Amino acid sequence: SMESNPKRRREGSDESSGIQDCLSILPNDCIFDVFNRLDQNDLDEMSKVSKRNCSIAAAARSRALSTPNARLLMQQRHNVVTITLFHPTSICVLRFVC
Repeated sequence: SMESNPKRRREGSDESSGIQDCLSILPNDCIFDVFNRLDQNDLDEMSKVSKRNCSIAAAARSRALSTPNARLLMQQRHNVVTITLFHPTSICVLRFVC
């Protein structure tokens, strides 16, 4: 059952739905720009969100960072999507107006 499978429960959670909602309003070139700043592990996770993300992540793989990002944060307020990438030595903030 879904209750006994933590992976399934996590994939159907509000958190993963929120990520999908933020990304679904962005055009492919914006998502590609974000994915180019991710490492292989983050691309693996983002490719699980949707078929669209999977194909964009595949295109971004050759540019993926070799060192893991410390954290990826996505927020949406009204028509602005903010994506913050926390690297070990820097922070990158991307804002998209939709």
